[in-house]
Amino acid sequence: MKAKTTYCMAAFSLLLLAGSCADYDEHYGFIARFPSDVQETGLQALPDSYTLTLQATIEAVAGEPEVLEAGFIYHITGQDWLAQPGEYANGTVTATLTGLAYSDDVGGSGYDIRPYIDTPEGRFTGNYNYYAYHAKADFAPIPDMEQCRIEMPSMGRIAVTIPYTVADASLPATAATVRLGNLEAEAALGDGVVTAGFDLSRLTSGASTLQVEIRNEMGAATDDTYAGWSISEPETAYTDNAVADDHVRLCGVDWAKGNLQYTSGTWRIAPQPWHTFRGQVDGQQNEYFSWGDPAPMLYAGTHYNFDDNKTYFGGDPAMDAATAGLGYPWATPNLDELRALTASASSQHVILEDAEGGPVEGTLLWPAQDGRRITSGTAVYARTAIVEQSQGIFLPFGGYYDARDGSIYSTGQGYYMSCQRYDNIADGYPWYLALPALDVEMTRFYTARHQLMVRPKKVAP
Repeated sequence: MKAKTTYCMAAFSLLLLAGSCADYDEHYGFIARFPSDVQETGLQALPDSYTLTLQATIEAVAGEPEVLEAGFIYHITGQDWLAQPGEYANGTVTATLTGLAYSDDVGGSGYDIRPYIDTPEGRFTGNYNYYAYHAKADFAPIPDMEQCRIEMPSMGRIAVTIPYTVADASLPATAATVRLGNLEAEAALGDGVVTAGFDLSRLTSGASTLQVEIRNEMGAATDDTYAGWSISEPETAYTDNAVADDHVRLCGVDWAKGNLQYTSGTWRIAPQPWHTFRGQVDGQQNEYFSWGDPAPMLYAGTHYNFDDNKTYFGGDPAMDAATAGLGYPWATPNLDELRALTASASSQHVILEDAEGGPVEGTLLWPAQDGRRITSGTAVYARTAIVEQSQGIFLPFGGYYDARDGSIYSTGQGYYMSCQRYDNIADGYPWYLALPALDVEMTRFYTARHQLMVRPKKVAP
């Protein structure tokens, strides 16, 4: 109350004498205020208490206060106010409060804090409280799962790197645990990162989350992120999976090792499983094909270069671009062959970091083993060598081409054409494989508007 009374008296004197007294501040006092919130400029944790360094600015509206002492008053609600003197310089009050109790030890409470200055006219305090609240857990290491990096260094193994920070360097992390489903790993602590590895063959029932717990002497902090590894039995247990010179046998089908491509007048299978034109397609270079149309064209506008009466064209060179371009025994896969991949193969969303021209995203599919298949739409980083190790196939993402505006869309996903469609109307619905969802669908694209990628198969003799 004293501060408020002094403030009002100083203001009254100013109104009476404004513009007439050059020595106003010497004889009639001053007007000042704390215009901004208290700033927390330092924080140090100790096992039983913490220390705060605070700063507040005072603004002299008229005159200049004669500061005898400056600092901060503070208390826990229901307790007496305490004062901590500090320093005053150039309109700034600074002080360090020591021995502050953690909220865990005082019933969940924090501290109300206000800056003050003592002058010959009295004590002036800030009008608003700064509330300081710190629990011991605030000084536990803080994991950052948004920056978590998951790698597949070899088939069936996952390596996890999770960054973390500490609020006080004097309280470093001492231990960490990472959990994936039923698997638990005592993690290694590096320079601001936690690392752990898992053998996916030991997963018993899948894993929906990847969780980390990091500890120091103040406590533990946990965080998690979606993992999405599923374990199931293959619908069909194929026993003839194999790798040959020009194809990979997977789920009963001999798949080409790369996508169908057309470049400079020549049809070909992509030179590498992960190779795409990265959206650089035109009349001379193309990897998006129209349902039931053997031409390598990128169309401009709706087109009907197929037989309306047919819902299946597999191996027909008059309608199958793979057969027309590559010749027998290559063809576009049918609906059942694409479905076999989704029901009986293991799969993993992968980013191949060392691919020529930059990282390539796609889905890796490989044979189920020991009566179990593992599938995951969680993106992991890997090297291109993983494709050969898998003894499976890699389907790169490339989106789709829309002939209505000549643009490529959804390049972060993959859409692979089948030789079948749902109906025989002029602008019907072709069946296709959607990645990384790993689902066979027929609800998004139209035969006369959209062009998709093709992974050819070898027709059985």
